[in-house]
Amino acid sequence: MSVSETARPSFDDVVLQRRIMQLRRPDDVTNLLYLAREYACLVLAIGGAVVFAESRAGWGWSWWWNVPVFAAAMVLVGALQHRLAGLGHESSHYTFVKNRFLNDLIPDLFCMFPILTSVHFYRVFHMAHHQHTNDPEKDPDLLNLGRGKRAFEFPMTRQRFIALIYFCMFVAPIRFAEYQFAYMTVNTLGKGRSIYTGTVGGRWCDVYLPRLSTCLGVLYVMAINAMFVFLTTTGRPGWIVPAALVAGALGTLVAYTLPDRAVFQSPFHQAYSTRFAGSSRLWFFTVVLATLAMTRWATDGRSPAYVVLLWIVPLLSTFPFFMLLRDVYQHSNADSGRLTNSRVFFVDPFTRWAVFIYGQDMHIPHHLFPTVPHYKLAELHGLLKEQHDAYGSQVVECHGTFVGDPDHPTILDEMTKPRPPLLAGSTGG
Repeated sequence: MSVSETARPSFDDVVLQRRIMQLRRPDDVTNLLYLAREYACLVLAIGGAVVFAESRAGWGWSWWWNVPVFAAAMVLVGALQHRLAGLGHESSHYTFVKNRFLNDLIPDLFCMFPILTSVHFYRVFHMAHHQHTNDPEKDPDLLNLGRGKRAFEFPMTRQRFIALIYFCMFVAPIRFAEYQFAYMTVNTLGKGRSIYTGTVGGRWCDVYLPRLSTCLGVLYVMAINAMFVFLTTTGRPGWIVPAALVAGALGTLVAYTLPDRAVFQSPFHQAYSTRFAGSSRLWFFTVVLATLAMTRWATDGRSPAYVVLLWIVPLLSTFPFFMLLRDVYQHSNADSGRLTNSRVFFVDPFTRWAVFIYGQDMHIPHHLFPTVPHYKLAELHGLLKEQHDAYGSQVVECHGTFVGDPDHPTILDEMTKPRPPLLAGSTGG
């Protein structure tokens, strides 16, 4: 085992500590502006595709022009969904805004709920990942996602990596589906293996079986959607809002009366209770489905196809693909050393925008000091390189994905360099 895997570098220099403490202070403006920008981009991407589809025939263009336009929109929307997840990740480290309640609530409503997860679920597993990075017996990313992202198959040849990672949806669709299933188990259901929930060696039912609150939530969403469909197909759109208000109130009542064993129990002190989070999630889907029902009525039934093609399909394809790329780039073929369990990435603008969202390109400094906001991580990286000898000598900088410079490896170089593979240990797979 290398020195980097055993030694824990110290950051006890007083001047360095003072500078880092200054970088740790988030503000209440930057991330809100980023959030607004992501929604503006979503409006442009989704709205542009819809306007094209609705106007194409009038322009005299063939139906087949829809294919490249919607394919491009699906890529962009998947990347934007990934970027929303990046802002939710900031919330998990309490760096979205200063106020703890708003730090969780705003990303829940506008980032996490739309991609079928929540800050509460994500934080529990992500904190364990930070504490036990690349430990095959304790890192929940390896315990739950390890098989899907082929964590125990590294190092790979360049040809194998390109085929199995970049073309995974076509070459190995079942393994890609496993990655998606594991992601949804952890982030949508709040289940999976984690040291913080005592499920590392748990039974199948402890790891995968949904809680009663989850089952009731799914039934609730299905029921109110069926109700809204009935109201629109029978010509009663005026009943949608009253029905939504009654359904939301009843759902909240049930959420607050369920026994503790039926709901998610976080090992952390969260900004608000699990029951508040659960009822907020019900209200979110109630409002979204009511809005979609009224839109369906106003468009004579044309809008559902756009919802499926421009949100659901990216959520199940391009979004997890960008997430898989980031996950693999950051930690695969790396050891468990504190300075070497990930890398720093300097890449092309599209890769940085779609894959290394919100400071994820500065991943080693993020793991070392996770409470530094993403918009200060580049400054932190420069500071550590300049003032910390061990960091400066051990940190790995990747320049480019396929083509870089003579002094630094590319991402592909790092993914395929010889290195003892991680032992599979207790993978849960």
